[in-house]
Amino acid sequence: MLPCFQIIDNCAASDYSRSASQISSRDRVARTARGGEVIVNHGLERRHRLDHKSDACRQWDRRRLLGGFAALTAVGAYRSAWGDAPSAYDYLHFRFEPPLAGSASRMLRESVADFGAEVAGGGGSLLGLFTPQLGWRAREAVVLTAWRSPLKREALLGRFSRMPGVSAPERTSLFPTVRPRIVAPPRPGGVYVHRWFRVRGETVGEFVSLSENGWAEFETANDAQVYGLFTAGQDVRDPGGTTRLLLITRYGSHKDWEASRPSTRVIGAFRRRQELTLDSWAASSELTPLV
Repeated sequence: MLPCFQIIDNCAASDYSRSASQISSRDRVARTARGGEVIVNHGLERRHRLDHKSDACRQWDRRRLLGGFAALTAVGAYRSAWGDAPSAYDYLHFRFEPPLAGSASRMLRESVADFGAEVAGGGGSLLGLFTPQLGWRAREAVVLTAWRSPLKREALLGRFSRMPGVSAPERTSLFPTVRPRIVAPPRPGGVYVHRWFRVRGETVGEFVSLSENGWAEFETANDAQVYGLFTAGQDVRDPGGTTRLLLITRYGSHKDWEASRPSTRVIGAFRRRQELTLDSWAASSELTPLV
């Protein structure tokens, strides 16, 4: 089944060949990177693409994200692919003035723990704090949150982004594909590799399907578990017609990460996925306890 990729733009109903109000509550709505809607009947292998009639509606408007959430909630058009799964995740990449060591590291954990309590009271879940291993500077960290309700989301994220010592915080909205299926924190221990991919928009569906098809063999052959594969909200830095995806995978150790690489070259689904990839980059991290 085609996963939910991105929330549809809050465009006028006249710009679609089918109004959102006409969508059955048994359907869920997704937006492909090319700008069309995909409506997938819940529980069936049926898909129907609705193309935009307006070029303007092909542009991802981040300023209308909250409006899109509200509109979709109001008409009951948006349903998550997996019932209790959140509408969206936020990937908060922070850079700090001091290195993350000693008292600065403790301050970060305390600040994130306090933030997590506020997030829980605001309709969200703080899923993890990732601190640097390979590929990130010592003064970088990532916080992953999930949201079922957007009502307090912006205010909470804005306040956390302004905490003392933070410079140049970057926020990326993420939308779950075939994993994760439920809201749950990543498994403790090991190392978490954050691998980004850039692909052409029209190949996102195939990329996700290939990934899912290859995971069973990959996870059986290696000490590795895929936590999630997400599509990223469009960024002004993204080349036209492309989409970024984030794959978060837990490995037992860096040695296990290195040992898994040959299997990615022999699994047929992964070889085809590599052909679709325009660019890729990765960093490893530690899931840092907050208590």
